[in-house]
Amino acid sequence: MAINIRRVVLSPSVGMRALLLSIGLALGVAACGSPQARELTPDSVSATGLEPGIGDCSFPNLTTIDAGHLAVAHAEPRPPYYRPRALLGPIGFDADVADALAEGLGFQTNQIIWSQMSQVFDREGQPNFDVAIAQLERQRFSATLEFSEPYFTETQALLALPDTPITKVKSSDELVEASLGVVLGSSSQAFVSDELGLDPTAYLTNNVLKTALRDHHITGMVVPIEQVASILETSSEPLVVVGQFPPADTALTYHFGLPAGDPLLKCVDEVLARMTKSGQLDLLRAQWFADGVQRTIQVD
Repeated sequence: MAINIRRVVLSPSVGMRALLLSIGLALGVAACGSPQARELTPDSVSATGLEPGIGDCSFPNLTTIDAGHLAVAHAEPRPPYYRPRALLGPIGFDADVADALAEGLGFQTNQIIWSQMSQVFDREGQPNFDVAIAQLERQRFSATLEFSEPYFTETQALLALPDTPITKVKSSDELVEASLGVVLGSSSQAFVSDELGLDPTAYLTNNVLKTALRDHHITGMVVPIEQVASILETSSEPLVVVGQFPPADTALTYHFGLPAGDPLLKCVDEVLARMTKSGQLDLLRAQWFADGVQRTIQVD
């Protein structure tokens, strides 16, 4: 089982373990060390600016598979959520959220042990990780997992050609006369029909949708927020992000997955609440899902 180790900590108390982990990386074998205590230091201050850990969730009270480290399972590579980078560690929205979660719990980012989710269940099917961040939907029920509060809620974004009237809209009322395009069978089609009460034109793929916008068959295109960055990068014409709509009540949500009954779940939810209140999650969304998505188009 190959595990991607992210900037292993080299200190006297864990030097031997770090050496074993480095060898394991080279051989594609994970090495595990013995549990050891770690003092909470000023360097462990949460990325939200708040001291990590409150009450039962203070760092000395946390229990993880490998003391002093946080084992994080990830999904298959899927930009902009997750992309591995050899020895440098993964990048993407999920990677940044996991980093922020770890720091909020009192860990440093070089104390995260990354592994692929499909490879970290034991022979009985029990999870062998502390948290999993793998675009897990709560609807994907598993008796072996419990889910945190959402760290991501899917929203829909409106894209248009520059200097067109639709780029000025601030509410859905202003879209009544617009011609909106969506991908057939997508969550965007359901959103425009059910939430906006409009009748969009459906196309088979995003490429056809972009062509329709370029050729002025439609005045705007609605797509899931996670696809915005890719569409902007691959468009033959410059596009602008008009904004994003508030999430629908039925919007897709992603959650951290933890082993069922793990007391760490309460602490994960606590950190996520702080990240939401501080605006940190919104900043990460804006960073990875393209500039402009932080603007909100009201639904009337």
